[in-house]
Parts: sequence; structure tokens; C-alpha cells
Amino acid sequence: MILNGASKDDRMRIENTVYDICIVGAGAVGILMADRLRLSGKKIVVIDSGIENQKEQDKHFWERRYHDPIAETFDHASFAETSWGKQRPDFFLKSRTRGFGGSTNCWGGWIRPLDSHDFSRWPVNIERDLKKWYPTVMEYLGLEKDSWRRFDDPEWWIKNGKVGETIGVFDARHLRAAGLRTAIIQQQGNLSIIGFIEQFSELFKDDGSDLLTLVKNATATELKTWSSDGMNHFTSSDGKTKYTSGPLICRYALSASSAGEELIEVKAKQYVLAMGGLEIPRFLLNCIPDSVGLNELKDKGLGLYYMSHPKYQIAAKCSLSGEHQPPQEVRRFYTESVKLLERPTVGIQAFVVPTADLIRKKGINNFRNAISFGLENDGQVPVDIEIDIEQQANAGSIISADPDPNNKDIFGNPQLKLDWRFTEKDARTLNESLNSVRTLLSGYGLVGSTWNDSFSRWDFAKTEHPPYVSWNEPYTSDHHIGTCRMGKRDEGVVDKDLKVTGFNNLWICSTAIYPTGGWANATFVLLSLALRLASNLALR
Repeated sequence: MILNGASKDDRMRIENTVYDICIVGAGAVGILMADRLRLSGKKIVVIDSGIENQKEQDKHFWERRYHDPIAETFDHASFAETSWGKQRPDFFLKSRTRGFGGSTNCWGGWIRPLDSHDFSRWPVNIERDLKKWYPTVMEYLGLEKDSWRRFDDPEWWIKNGKVGETIGVFDARHLRAAGLRTAIIQQQGNLSIIGFIEQFSELFKDDGSDLLTLVKNATATELKTWSSDGMNHFTSSDGKTKYTSGPLICRYALSASSAGEELIEVKAKQYVLAMGGLEIPRFLLNCIPDSVGLNELKDKGLGLYYMSHPKYQIAAKCSLSGEHQPPQEVRRFYTESVKLLERPTVGIQAFVVPTADLIRKKGINNFRNAISFGLENDGQVPVDIEIDIEQQANAGSIISADPDPNNKDIFGNPQLKLDWRFTEKDARTLNESLNSVRTLLSGYGLVGSTWNDSFSRWDFAKTEHPPYVSWNEPYTSDHHIGTCRMGKRDEGVVDKDLKVTGFNNLWICSTAIYPTGGWANATFVLLSLALRLASNLALR
């Protein structure tokens, strides 16, 4: 069933119910978990901050294809300031869509897991804990369930004729010389992208069972907690748990003037925080003054280690001689998404990424190069290079609550401050990504002095932020990672099972828990973690 936080009758119904599991956030994670748990016999409630999703047909996939009509409520996602001023104006709002479906309402549909070596600092076992869920994630996303095995196998796509045009990959000799390999992203195309709002539009229909409830127009603002020797309703015998969570306090908003006039108290035995990578630390930091146990999470890294994927859409330009350029089928594969024959709404695109050996040898992090070939002119082929690097985890990169009493949202909670920091390793990764792609293209007749990246290297000693180029400023690629890192035993904000350290009934499932970010889009692995968590909670 679907309830409205602004309805007095619905609020009474919510407050008179004790749910088995409360999931905060109705994005990809919250919806997927609800779908997996709906047959468990447990009473599930999902909290959605949105009021109503209105569709904008003319929007491209990286814009908000759905929006919430109550504009004032966007204030609750705003920032007071950041340490890196030169950003796209919509940096903090563009990829943080409020409403049912969350950021799947504006995502680009790019699907790929992290590389195996990206998990070296994760406490999970990739084979046992994650890969078993990959086929199910693929099915949820409308992709061939076994094709997850083909992300690093471009030759399979070529030989098995699964695409609508002839494709090819760079000569293996040139790739080896540059320390690179070819990686594949699968992508749902433009307006045919699978949005969870369409796929799960009937998930919360009233079937008379009362087992699955969606509460819209309910913005979570507080989570009460108790110590084990206080009002602890759900005790634990593990000897380590100190705190119990609940109830969750929500507020609704019909306009800025009405925000916070009424409270909604949601009581549950277990709570899952499934908001985005920025909203999770914001919520917990705002809860700390009034909730025991949460302050201790600061020592575990709460709010620290913020990461994203620094990116240049055009990091460098050059020209190749028409005589020595790669064949057309190679240029096509690396330049554009090529449609699949069997699933015409899905495409694949090739990128060049470092080998594990290059990462180890150069002491860098992971990265991705997208190479776009233009049309031949006067015997030369123009080439644009896009780069997207993995950022080094850095405790000095911090999200915090703004202490200024004037910087609050419509619910009275502090806005966020982001002190976004980089490291010398980030500079080394950026420099090596440019060096490697230049080496690769040199094997195809790089024309004299046409290479132009507008900066010879990122000199970290001179500037601690990525350098700007005259024709393309760097920006982040909308992936908010870290700030609630997963750690071994009780070393992180959450453990390997995503349970919050020190609590017996609180979990976090968000990109906030990522210890490292790799270069790939974050959704695929996150949904694998969500399926794993849902399976574990179904058995509790």
C-alpha cells in the first residue's frame, strides 16, 4: 500500500504499526530490497522523501526525467559550501533526485562491476559475497543475466555477433606497450533506460496483506537510539552490541511554510539506511546530538574519506594520420555505444583501462579512458580523450554539518559542508592515464605536435586540486563514495555485512560504505550488496 505522510489518517496508521524492517530511501536499493523481501512474510515499510513524480518527456537521460513538483523541498539536499568552488552549478543536485526511484530517474544506465583488484581493501569476499548476486542484478536491469562475465571479454562480443555493427578492439601489441586493456560497459540507451519508477510501479499496490508499505512525503530527520542498559526493546546477546535504533522520526512538507509542522514516528525492529552517498552522512551527523552511540561513529570514519570520480570530458586532443589510424570498426567501438542485436535498447561501449600490473608498477589507482575519433580531414583524424580516475581514499576529505545557524534546510537541519581533498596519488593517476593513452595512440601514427592536454602534468606540489584547462574544466562524475566506510570487525562505520558498528538493528546500504571507488559506475556493486543484505535480513 502507499501512504502519505501529510495525511493525518495515514500518520496514525503508521504510528500504530510496528514494522519488521524499515528501509529509509526509495531509490534503487530501497525498491530492490523491498521487492526481494516481499515474500519473506515480514512487514516492510519503505520511507520516500518524495511527494509525486512528474514526468518530463523531453528530458535526456542525464537530466531529471522525473521531478518532484514541490520545489521548496530541494532545499533539504543543499550545501552551505564546498572547498572546490569551480564546479558545475548543479554538482550537488543533478544526480540526487528526490522521489520514488531516486537517482535512477536521471542516471545514464551505465552498468559494470568494479574490477577484481578494486576489492583488495574490502572486507568482503568477492567470489562468495558478491558475484553470486551478479546474475540477479543483470536480470533486474533488463540485461542478459550471464553477460556479467563479458565485461572484460570484448572478443566474445565480436566473435559471437551480438551487436548490430562490425566492431573491433585496439591492436593487442599497442595495448600491451601502453599497459592498457579493453573494458566494456553495458548501457541502456537514452529514453529507453530502465528506470525503477516504471519497472516497480506496481510493487506497492494494495494487495490486502499490509506486508509492504511505501510512505511518501516523509523525510527522515532523526533516528532515536538507546543504550543496552536503557530503553532497549530488542536486545542482543553477541556481547559487542551497545545500542538499539528506533523509532525513526520523519517530517513532511507540502511547502516551505508547512515543513516540520507534523512528525511521523516509524517504529521497526530493524532499520536500513538506503539514502545516497551524501545523504547518509548528513542524516547521521544531524542525529548525533540527540542519539547515543552515533557520536562514536566519528572515530570509525563517519563523514571522512569522501571520494568521487574526478573527470575531464576532454582531457586531451590530438590527431592521427589517416594512413595509420585504427580500422573503422575499432574507432566505432571506442567512440560510441553499439546496439545489441538481441536487445536493441541496450548497447555496449569499449574503454581503455590500466592493467593490474600497470597499477602496481606505477603506484597509481584505477582509471578509465574514453577515446572518441572524429571524421578524417586533410589526411588527419581528430581524437578527443576523456578520462575518469579513481580517487584515493583520504581521511582529510570530509563532509560535515555546517555550524552556522543561518544555514539550515526547511526542516531546521544543518546544511552540509564539503572539504574535498586530493592526494599526490590522484595526481600521479591522472598523469599516468594521459601518458598511457598517448603511448597507445603513438602506435597509430600520432601526428607530430598535435597532442594537447593544456597541461604537461598535474604538479601536486603547486596545486592540490586537478588543474584546469582552457577548453574543459574538470568535474566530478556524480558518484558519491565513502564517508561511512566498510571495515573489518568493528574498524569501520559498518562491518562486512553492512551492520553499523555497535548497533544490533541498524544497517547502511549505500555507496557511502565503499572503501575504494574504482573507476566504474557505482550502481552495479551496490545492488549486489542490497540483494545480499535483503537475503540476510529475511532470515533474521
